[in-house]
Amino acid sequence: MNNPRVMFDSQEPIERSDDSGAALPSTTCTFPATEKTKEKRCFISHSSEDAEWIKEMITKLEKENDIRCIYAERDFYPGKPILDNIVTSIRNSTIIIVALSPAFLDSRFCEYETQMALMEHLTTAPKQIVSIRLKE
Repeated sequence: MNNPRVMFDSQEPIERSDDSGAALPSTTCTFPATEKTKEKRCFISHSSEDAEWIKEMITKLEKENDIRCIYAERDFYPGKPILDNIVTSIRNSTIIIVALSPAFLDSRFCEYETQMALMEHLTTAPKQIVSIRLKE
């Protein structure tokens, strides 16, 4: 598949915390900035039916563009409710990619992720929201 090269502006890192404001332990969901560069974090809202294409895109974003992607299979906390993982991931991202496909439009989780991303963007911290149409 032919994936476009994606470039984004650098933004400040967002620290993870629980509802009380206490810092959470470091895991793969925490994305601190390095001394040399401010790391960009990206949450990709997609249907599991599009996982193969999404994995290719994640590889390109991380290797060619220095964007750290949050991927559920790799980065979500085991045992933590899925909705909590989604909210935490969106809050910790500076970039949200919405991968539109027929399966995406049929998924309640994808609808929830999109609504949460828009709510975060409008009420808390502005995000770069990018939509990509995968299929007709």
